[in-house]
Amino acid sequence: MDRRIDTLLVNPLPIRRGTNVWLRRALIFASVVVLVNALVGQGGFAESLRARHEYAAALARLSAMQRENAALAARVRSLTSDPQTIEGVARRDLGMIRSGEVVFVLKPVK
Repeated sequence: MDRRIDTLLVNPLPIRRGTNVWLRRALIFASVVVLVNALVGQGGFAESLRARHEYAAALARLSAMQRENAALAARVRSLTSDPQTIEGVARRDLGMIRSGEVVFVLKPVK
């Protein structure tokens, strides 16, 4: 081995301490600012949690709307193809009767 390299391996360079305190403080401050920004800044951890909650709520609303949509589609199929359902709606909502039936209108007694 080269004598210079051999000397470095045996006697490592001394570590300098306290040579530039302001640089160390500036790096710590910058690190703290970056950490705080990551936690509560725009696009940070807090906003990420809020977005997850909104996403979960939107999924719940979507699921409820899909169930409601399926129920309404079944009701439409029933109203367009089931004769008993069609007759029931015609009698209840439109006041229709079959031919040969007699309607009795009862008025309340005062």
